[in-house]
Amino acid sequence: MGDGTVAVLDVGKSNVKLSACTPEGHVMETLTLPNAVLAGPPWRHHDLATQNAFVLDGLASLSRRHLLEHFVASGHGSGGMLVTEDPDAGGTGFALPMIDYEQPLPPGLAEAYAPQSGGFFDRGSAVMMAATHTARQMFWAEVAEPQAFAKARWCLGIPQYWAWRLSGVAVSEASILGAQSHLWNVKDRSWAPSSPPGAGVA
Repeated sequence: MGDGTVAVLDVGKSNVKLSACTPEGHVMETLTLPNAVLAGPPWRHHDLATQNAFVLDGLASLSRRHLLEHFVASGHGSGGMLVTEDPDAGGTGFALPMIDYEQPLPPGLAEAYAPQSGGFFDRGSAVMMAATHTARQMFWAEVAEPQAFAKARWCLGIPQYWAWRLSGVAVSEASILGAQSHLWNVKDRSWAPSSPPGAGVA
């Protein structure tokens, strides 16, 4: 990494922060946005249209005061983003709204998902609360919104979504998949056999 300023996007459950940092990690300026959750439909979801405007406007604003040469994104491990082929489609690239992982599941969905999720050493994670796991969010989306789900091209983690949104390149990354997604078989270091069909994981 060179001497230029690094734009660092940190997407947390409560707040989104966009900072201008030195290559050594010193924070020079930070812009903040509450990570709002909307009631629905089709489920409680994050306001990603507002978040997209905040990030793009924020990058433009920071670039007027800092020489931005790099962009790094981070995000919590429970954000599964079903996206289309086009990162500019609808202004966000989303095929379906991003599920708020803290909301309760519909009746019967947890029971239907459980046989598909494998054992602990397959998943690399305990079965956690509500809609925590990306595989379970994909299963919910496929059951509740099959037509929209069929149009999804990739499922991306939060950092990978922003890399794709800004570059058009969809990739995956082992640590976001291995954290608690239930999509990566930690024991075999491969895609979990029980991964839901449909949208691919980039």
